[in-house]
Amino acid sequence: MLLGKTGLMCLIVFVVNFILKLLYLSAQPLSGDEPFSVYMSQMNVGAITEQLFSGNNPPLYELILHYWVECFGIDAFSVRILSVLASSLTAVFIYKIGKRFFNNQVVIVASFLFLFSNYHIFFSHEARCYSFFALLTVVSFYCFLKIVFNHPGKLDIVYYILANTLMMYLHYFAAWVLVSQAIAAFLIFFIYRNKIKVLIWANMIVVVLLTPLLYILLQKIHGNNNWADSWVQKVTGIEPLYNNIWSFSNKPLNAVTSLIILAIFIVLALIKKRIISKEGSFLKKGL
Repeated sequence: MLLGKTGLMCLIVFVVNFILKLLYLSAQPLSGDEPFSVYMSQMNVGAITEQLFSGNNPPLYELILHYWVECFGIDAFSVRILSVLASSLTAVFIYKIGKRFFNNQVVIVASFLFLFSNYHIFFSHEARCYSFFALLTVVSFYCFLKIVFNHPGKLDIVYYILANTLMMYLHYFAAWVLVSQAIAAFLIFFIYRNKIKVLIWANMIVVVLLTPLLYILLQKIHGNNNWADSWVQKVTGIEPLYNNIWSFSNKPLNAVTSLIILAIFIVLALIKKRIISKEGSFLKKGL
């Protein structure tokens, strides 16, 4: 078979997500922040970069959209289908992570959760950067896991660097993705020391590539000591974290059930010491 079994399944996952997310794509007119992105995308590259580097988001998405609208126009369907493509590719990498590092049950559950997530359907119907942000986040973690648990090639490291760099130029929230990876790397450092060193060097390159953003990012996080200059409100307590889990899982019942299952898995995994194995799989028989 030309694609192979895994390649065929990836194609099916992409096509199913693409078709379902095309439904009602242009049913609503451009709204919210979409007109801003479309308006900015019609400026020249220099103006887009200058305007957005001084604002709340980096300019990468509007630069991509700039060339897209030159080819396909600025109607709702044309500008939103770019997000549908990104969301459908995200589903493919979710499948690849599940298949390589977990098992078939995880693949099925994760794929369906993503396919029917109201939040991600909304993002795929919005001419904004968030579908691309989700895509690069999943690609980054896929490469992260390959570097740690498999025998990565040079291209895996290059893709990891590109994903993390481009993600930061899409949205400043990418900093928290890098923080979460740093925490994960710290927790398994003594098991996979040599692999973690590769990640450290890779992220040092990422930091160099992000030099233009660092000062702006620090301003956004710091907010002049009182968050007055930051568009993100200071977080108090864990309620916002739960609210995000709720949003991505559609209903409170789904969120609570998922958290309970996760807690049970962690307890059982720690008891049986099978949360991480040298073979690079998180779930083993008998767990």
